Amino acid sequence: MASSTCRPWIARGIARVTLQVVALITLATVVQPRVGSAGINLTGNWYVTSDDFRPPDTWFFDQSGSSLMGTGGTGSIDSATGAFTMTFQAPPAICAALTEASTDAAGKTFVGTATLHLPGPCNTCACSVSTVLQLRGSRSPCGNGVVDAGEQCDDGNLGRLGDCCALGCTLRLDGESCSDGLFCNGQETTCLGGVCQRGTSPCPFQCDETTDTCVRGCGSAPASCRTAQRSRLAVKNESDDAKDTLGWKWTQGESTSQVDFADPTSGTDYALCIFAGVPPRLIGQAVVPADASKWSIGGSTGFKYKDAAATAGGITRISLKGSTVNKSKLQVTGKGSGLPDLPLPVIAPPPQPAVIVQLVNETTEVCWGASFSSSQLLKNETDQLKARNP
Repeated sequence: MASSTCRPWIARGIARVTLQVVALITLATVVQPRVGSAGINLTGNWYVTSDDFRPPDTWFFDQSGSSLMGTGGTGSIDSATGAFTMTFQAPPAICAALTEASTDAAGKTFVGTATLHLPGPCNTCACSVSTVLQLRGSRSPCGNGVVDAGEQCDDGNLGRLGDCCALGCTLRLDGESCSDGLFCNGQETTCLGGVCQRGTSPCPFQCDETTDTCVRGCGSAPASCRTAQRSRLAVKNESDDAKDTLGWKWTQGESTSQVDFADPTSGTDYALCIFAGVPPRLIGQAVVPADASKWSIGGSTGFKYKDAAATAGGITRISLKGSTVNKSKLQVTGKGSGLPDLPLPVIAPPPQPAVIVQLVNETTEVCWGASFSSSQLLKNETDQLKARNP
């Protein structure tokens, strides 16, 4: 397993900080002239969001003539056209951002894009990587999640794709498309009475949004899983792959019934998924298929898997024990060259999770997972990884 290097990267996960952080970077906004936009004044509170930032954050502008002040920054505005610029500083997490947007004629909403320039994963690489965010802004109180006087709707989404409440807190007309452009959550059709008509998920098991495909095994990003009070992870990556080992324990976990485990003796596959980095990306997986000879029923609470030859992804044992009082237990062990070859050591700037481990049931789509921060990595070397939570 080769060691990782510090290299530039596009970190959508870093982009998903609050908009207050965005308001502490170099921000330049260019608003295109519009008929009737003369005399625009931005003074007051604005709710600002994008599909990367939810819920909306509050920005405050104080305009005096052509001078403009905001939360921690200064700028200028052409009130005749509505074009304005704001400058903020917040190194080293984010280097700078350039936003291009346009207001409506009344100066009550704006839409545009913000290009964020980011450093590398160790916060020392050059700020040569960028990511683009779609920004939307609306004057308060539109965006506070409450239908105030003069508003037809307000769910706090500020016109997010897939929503029937438009930017400016007006209802989209019946029959208007409300597609959010995403694949995995099903096909949306049109708005009807302020409600988006939605279809079912296209995938019976896992779904990969980055490729718009149904997948067997792990998705490209972590799922939302049941958690446990304790978890342990130990991985050895020897120069001789035949000596590699993996062990994961998940104890005092959320209540789980035997029904939640489905039946791996007759049709239910399981997948062990390991993610690392920011944003978390899949770095290793092992799929254990249903098998009547290797899986067996474990009393009235769970199932057991035994395969000394480690023929499925290097996994030798799995123990699934349910509980109705938040004491469920899971254990996965493996050995040999069939195990996923993890790119160690893992790199993730605090406080982001450094490693995420999940066991996914591909019939019920229930999963059980644990995350480990950088401080919880007891060993993080080229040949071994040990983590404990707590």
